[in-house]
Amino acid sequence: MSEQGPLAPTTVRPRPKVLIVDDQPQNLVALQAILRELDVEVVQAGSGFEALAAVLRYDFVVILLDVMMPELGGVDVATLLRGNSRTSHIPIIFVTAIDSDDIVFKGYEAGAVDYLFKPINPVVLKSKLNVFLELDRRWRMLEERSAELELAKDRAESANLSKSRFLATMSHELRTPLNAIIGFSELLQGEMRGQAADDLCTIRDAGRHLLSVIDSILDISKIEAGEVTLNIEPCEVQSLLDEVARMAAPLLRCNRNSLEISCPEPPLHMVTDTAKVRQCLFNLLGNAAKFSRDSVVSVVVEHDLVDGEQWVQFRVTDRGIGMSPDQVASSFKPFTQGDDSIARRYGGTGLGLAITKTFCQLLGGDVEVDSVLGQGATFTMHLPCGKPGAGQECEPASEARAPLGTRGECVRGPLTEEVRGRGAPAEEHGGHLDILLVEDNPTSQELMQRYLARQGHRVVVADGGKAALALLESEAFDLILMDIEMPEMDGLEAARVIRRREAAKGMHSPIVAVTAHTFAEDRRRCFEAGMDAFLPKPIHPNELDALLAHVRSGLGASIGRERHPGLTREH
Repeated sequence: MSEQGPLAPTTVRPRPKVLIVDDQPQNLVALQAILRELDVEVVQAGSGFEALAAVLRYDFVVILLDVMMPELGGVDVATLLRGNSRTSHIPIIFVTAIDSDDIVFKGYEAGAVDYLFKPINPVVLKSKLNVFLELDRRWRMLEERSAELELAKDRAESANLSKSRFLATMSHELRTPLNAIIGFSELLQGEMRGQAADDLCTIRDAGRHLLSVIDSILDISKIEAGEVTLNIEPCEVQSLLDEVARMAAPLLRCNRNSLEISCPEPPLHMVTDTAKVRQCLFNLLGNAAKFSRDSVVSVVVEHDLVDGEQWVQFRVTDRGIGMSPDQVASSFKPFTQGDDSIARRYGGTGLGLAITKTFCQLLGGDVEVDSVLGQGATFTMHLPCGKPGAGQECEPASEARAPLGTRGECVRGPLTEEVRGRGAPAEEHGGHLDILLVEDNPTSQELMQRYLARQGHRVVVADGGKAALALLESEAFDLILMDIEMPEMDGLEAARVIRRREAAKGMHSPIVAVTAHTFAEDRRRCFEAGMDAFLPKPIHPNELDALLAHVRSGLGASIGRERHPGLTREH
């Protein structure tokens, strides 16, 4: 016999139990004889008291209960059983020789579900019992199925947790070296000329592309887990388009494409999740740039009124390779890219359009595509304008942005509403900062030291939380840049200790998380630990500059050491 692996264990169900209660032994013998034909285990009780003892020992499918018994009659037994949560579910069929409406009424009032009159018809008895046996069988199947589903749910949750932990770990492990690759290539570009500068640009762009792939995988994982959250804020459409155009410019240049943007006047405003709209537009522009060559990519923005609500349409059109009807039908499915030849020729993960579709729907809109093979494609995003709150003014989106294809935004905590897009050279602000860099990775230490020192800031490095606490006992800093994952004492615990120390002195030093852990849960934990802002790795220079500019502007002309105006939170 061939081996087929271990057999799954078979569940052997015990035979269902039926309790028969009668004070006449001959009646018990008769009932036992009738029930012998059924696949049940019969338990006998010669009195009401024996019946009560039996139901505490066994779980019965049904009880055949004589009405007229000395000391404790059937109605009394039924009343007691119905009043007990352990036995109230057991069906009771009364058995009696008295055909009286009064007896029947009392029985039903006590909780009986049916009646049998003596002399008992065996066919009727077995038919009634089979109904309850079938109900019990189905109930037990339902319980087993529920248990299986609960087990499957637990396993799925465990697998999802393992997946989340794996993704978080891989994100951290990939972002840390990418921080060095992208950071040093940008740092060295200003020092190199000619071919060396071009090579560094290639290295930087390759690192940014890899980071965009990582971000897309994390996005689709968050979507599958239902963990996507929205950050609704005012947004000026023209500024947003200008920002996306700058982000997509390298992709357009790569295939010698040009970009045309048409946006209505006066400036159009929305109240939406700006970051997600930005990412959707970048995904569509990147898609158009990738599949077009020596052509024009256009973005047309229109607005209209639908059922009394203002809507915005973003129409992105290219004159590239286009899609067949089958490709159009599957274009928004994750990991789908037309066919294998397109994937090999043009690359990509096939996630951008799926993410765009989900984000648009989360924002209350949708995205659709119209395409003819060989003639290009038009993707149209339909999004509601949203409604500003009372007195709320829509402001232009920030000008600086994360690297090509990355989200990399500085997540705003209590520290600032202006941390993104306000970077400026140190000379414009005057005064330099004393910065405590808490980082255990030597490469990241060197990168940050060189970048900050180039701007004239003094940087003191602590290679862990304990070392940072020791330095803070003897010296104060204008800004603390805190890594999260470090041996002995991580950044979260170090931040908690710092906040406890400062609370007693009425101080508040700005603490910014600088980490490759970028999940929403990681950000929440950072803010709960008392940090003021969050910079994900790889760090973009514009965002770091924006943060430093805000700290300098908060400090004013003189750099204080006790409380920093503009950055202080109420305790």
